[in-house]
Amino acid sequence: MTEKDVQSSHMTPRTGRPAFELDEICSGSGLTELLHRLCHEVDNPLTAIISMATVIERIGPDDSSDEFRKEKLPRYGRAIASEAWRASRLLEKLIFIASNRPPVESSADLGTEIRAALADIQDIETYESVPIGLSIDQNLLAVSAEPHQLKLLLSELLDNAHFSCARSERKEPVNISAYEQEGFALVEISSWSAQSCPFELSKVFEPFVSDRQSHKKLGLGLTLSYAIVRRFGGELSLSEHPEDGGYRFNAQVKLPLRSSDKVETPIAHVGAKPRPKQTSESSPDISVLVIEDEQTVASAIRKILELGVSGAGSVNCVCTDGSSYSEIVESGVAFDAVLCDLNLKDCSGRTIYKILSEKHPQLADRFAFLTGDGHRAETISFFKSTARPYLLKPFEPADLVALVQELAGI
Repeated sequence: MTEKDVQSSHMTPRTGRPAFELDEICSGSGLTELLHRLCHEVDNPLTAIISMATVIERIGPDDSSDEFRKEKLPRYGRAIASEAWRASRLLEKLIFIASNRPPVESSADLGTEIRAALADIQDIETYESVPIGLSIDQNLLAVSAEPHQLKLLLSELLDNAHFSCARSERKEPVNISAYEQEGFALVEISSWSAQSCPFELSKVFEPFVSDRQSHKKLGLGLTLSYAIVRRFGGELSLSEHPEDGGYRFNAQVKLPLRSSDKVETPIAHVGAKPRPKQTSESSPDISVLVIEDEQTVASAIRKILELGVSGAGSVNCVCTDGSSYSEIVESGVAFDAVLCDLNLKDCSGRTIYKILSEKHPQLADRFAFLTGDGHRAETISFFKSTARPYLLKPFEPADLVALVQELAGI
């Protein structure tokens, strides 16, 4: 292709829809290749985690310098957390991409999830300077979508838009609009870049095609977006056209509306029944029961909570497993919050919640689930039936603290 041909191809708009079927990627040789690529990507953050943990274990005890304690150790801690999240997000995306099962019947407020995804993206340091143009139809009905998955979808598309704007010297805004058209909800995310997309637009939906250097570096974002939109019965398309010395990139999501449904409150934000506010000037001490059979997880939860819960004095954290929790509960000890793993070795979290609901309703009112299995349709259905809050593993320490505050009513 000559230089003239290249210029000519960039003068006309380019459009792209997925040019493949997810079933082809998630079966046979396609799945084998995807798993090989995924293992390669996961091995990188795991190598970093193991290396940094080894440095802390072997060098830390012999290095008592202020530099190590005040600078290196916190930096290693932040890096380990970042790399662990990277590995977790890769696996989470694989689950969504490989799952062909329809989501649980639910509805979501599109405006709420757009704002939530936008808040998460704007927390990223390199994206803080990107201006935003936001237009959401206030009369837009609920969409047929699961809120958590919808937020994931929007976050991926906003991440791409923010990345293209953040790397340009010109700080053009990311424009986001949501409106109704012919019985569907349309979300359009538009961004400007000095450079054209180097790939065919239909190709960027394929796993690991994109190799951009962003804060995530996962290569599965648009594949995930396509998988989620397809599960919701919607459509996703991309387009690009020359504009003002650069290129305008647009992502459009089309989702079915739920005209007769009331928007559901996300279960993860449903709290315990409110308790009387403390009138004392001093912060109350609280007690938390953690039912978790993985000792490292239980220990981490205890450490996080004992570091401090805003609004509380001291935090007493009692950890037990599925075989021993009943002795503690029957002893009559009062707890301000109960955190229980859903899939325990000796006793299901479902069973524990049922027993507490029947015998100790005051504890059931302060009960929340912890789980690493929150992407199954049957798991989400169970959470809906209990209307109890839950956290998906891995979770942010701040979210754990906020959950305990909510359960304890402080």
